[in-house]
Amino acid sequence: MQDTLSTSLLSAAQQMLNFAAVEESQAVRKIRIGQMLEAKRAAATTLLATSTPEDLEPIHRLGVAYRLCHEHAMAEQFYLRALDLACQQFGENSLQASKHRNFLAGLYFAAERFDLCTTQLEGSLKVYEKVLGTAHLYTQLTRFALALTYSSLGEKAKASSYYSQSDLKNLVDDPFASANKWNALLPKVASIAAMKFEQGSFQESVELFRFCVLQEANEAWPGSMILARALSDLSILCRSQGLPKHAADFAEMAAQAKSSVD
Repeated sequence: MQDTLSTSLLSAAQQMLNFAAVEESQAVRKIRIGQMLEAKRAAATTLLATSTPEDLEPIHRLGVAYRLCHEHAMAEQFYLRALDLACQQFGENSLQASKHRNFLAGLYFAAERFDLCTTQLEGSLKVYEKVLGTAHLYTQLTRFALALTYSSLGEKAKASSYYSQSDLKNLVDDPFASANKWNALLPKVASIAAMKFEQGSFQESVELFRFCVLQEANEAWPGSMILARALSDLSILCRSQGLPKHAADFAEMAAQAKSSVD
C-alpha cells in the first residue's frame, strides 16, 4: 500500500513538473497544477500520515516537486515530514537531519518566512560546526544563509557577524572548473551571491541565493525539463546583474540539460 501510494504520487509529481516546465502562461499553469494537486490530495494526506523512515526519499522528492511548482503550503508539509523521518532514522543531531533542516530553511527563505528560517539554520549550523568544522562548505553556506536571513529581518549586527564568519566570496578556484558542473553549482551560485552581498547589492544577492535550490532539485529530480528552464532563468538573471561570464556558464549548462531531456 505504502509503495503504491508513493509511486503514484511520484508519477503525478513528474507530470506536474513537466507541465510547469513547458506551459508559458502563469495563469494556466496555476490552474492546471491546482487540479493535479486536488486529484492527489487524499493520497498525499494518507502518505504523510502513514510514512515511515523508509519513505524518507520519496517524501523529500515530493516536497521538492511541490516547491518547484511554487506550491509552498504542500511543500512545507512534506519537508517537515522528511525532517521528522530523518530525525527518527538518524537522530536529531545527525548530518542527515541537519541537511533536511537546511532544505526546510530554504523553503522558508523562498516564502519570506524568515523567522522560521533562522530557527532551522541555527540548528543545522551547530551540527555542521561540531561535526564538519568551521571551514567546511556546508558550514560556510549556512552562515551566509543566516547573514541573508537576518539582513531580511533588519538585524544588521547579526547579519554582519555571520557574514564575516563565512568565506564564500574568497573561493580561490572557479567551482565550474570541475568536470561535474552539477556538483559545482551550489558553491558557484553561493559565491556569486556572497560577492554581491559584499558589494552592498543585497537584493541581487538574495535573488541569486534562491537558485541554490537547483542543487537539491537535481538530486531529487535529475533530468527534469524544469531544471533546464530554471538554469536558463539563472543565466538571464546573471546577465541582468552584469555578470556575463556567469550568465554564459549557466546558459551552456541549461542547453546541456535541455538536450539530455529532448
